[in-house]
Amino acid sequence: MVRVLVTGASGYLGLFVVEKLASSPTSPSIFATFNSHPPSHLPVGVTAMQMEVKEGASIEKCMSEAKPDVIVHCAAIAQPFRCEQDKEEASAINCPAKLADSFFSLSPNGLFIFISTDQVFGGEESMSTPSTLPQPINSYGATKRAFEEYLIEYSKKGKKVAILRCSLIIGEERVDRKPTFLNFLFSVVSKHASALKNRLVHSSHNEAAAVSASTVESEKVSFFSDQYRCPIYVDDITHVIAYLIETANSVESMGDPPILHLGGPDRLSRVEMAKIAADVVCDASLPPHTCTDEDKYSFIQSITQVRYEKKESKSERESEKTTLTYASGVKL
Repeated sequence: MVRVLVTGASGYLGLFVVEKLASSPTSPSIFATFNSHPPSHLPVGVTAMQMEVKEGASIEKCMSEAKPDVIVHCAAIAQPFRCEQDKEEASAINCPAKLADSFFSLSPNGLFIFISTDQVFGGEESMSTPSTLPQPINSYGATKRAFEEYLIEYSKKGKKVAILRCSLIIGEERVDRKPTFLNFLFSVVSKHASALKNRLVHSSHNEAAAVSASTVESEKVSFFSDQYRCPIYVDDITHVIAYLIETANSVESMGDPPILHLGGPDRLSRVEMAKIAADVVCDASLPPHTCTDEDKYSFIQSITQVRYEKKESKSERESEKTTLTYASGVKL
């Protein structure tokens, strides 16, 4: 049985990855790491392990106990402002060379899947491909790119590496997780209801996006108009990861370097996303209301083309999948 180590399992994407792998009919042995806060509500059979990704001794201990055949590396400082505040800490956590060294030393034929970001690019081009030259303009993108380069060197030596550059990840909110952009967006929409649609203010990335003033009448809500992302549904990412693990040898045909770009069907600015959310919640035929899960699902459907099959419980909700072709030509 394949043994899979998922780092950052107490984070948003990490928990979804664990749940996806655990739901497979041929579920691997799963080890879920955390730093300071153990992940809650783990599926039955998943082993939680404490690991400090910047400490060699902690990594070695975890590796010797889990003996993984595959690593899905989700752990990171993912907030750009935090990376700017402590660049040394961001580098240590986002570029954990010791983790790769320890893994390939223990599992020379193993697969290392790294969750990277579209922020390795500087934004000079409207659309980027895996062959586009990375030019990160913030510390978050720079640290992610540094680890990409480290893993690419292992790939050149014949090791199995898959680098997944993910755009803005959206999906179901988790009550035990930090608020995401989707959560923030709908809290704003709910607050302003029908008054919001005509009061969105475009701001550049050099200006602080802010929500201020004390009344709906005087308040203006700012969203970036020149930062573009391709929002992707979280289950689509976990689907790719599960596929790569099930067909580990397929990474050898991913190309050189072994990079996949994972994004949704549309290129949207933050203000465009806000307008879509306003359209969903601020229906003229309805009175202003606090947004519901239905509103969020409608929003996700609007920008990712995901259709939901409603179930009795959220945990059983599934999305209808379509065949996706990624930049490398891999079809899922």
